[in-house]
Amino acid sequence: MLDSNTHLIGTIRKNRKGLPKEVVDKKLKKGEVAAMENKDGITLLKWKDQRDVLVLSTKHDAEMVERSNNRIPKVVIDYNSGKKFCGSL
Repeated sequence: MLDSNTHLIGTIRKNRKGLPKEVVDKKLKKGEVAAMENKDGITLLKWKDQRDVLVLSTKHDAEMVERSNNRIPKVVIDYNSGKKFCGSL
């Protein structure tokens, strides 16, 4: 999929096999981020908000964006905007 320039963003459970323990087990304070990118360009990001959030992305890195006095990872903003309903029935 990456060869055809098709990207994905999604959340992932922390007990999924094959995830790097140094990111998954990292203890974070609110607003902190831990991330790791593999050789294929797939990024695993852990961000602490109200609770820990684990996100996989083939398009993003650990870039942070300032939003209403908070620093939020760009991957989380893009994930949330993709989850919004933008149509009418």
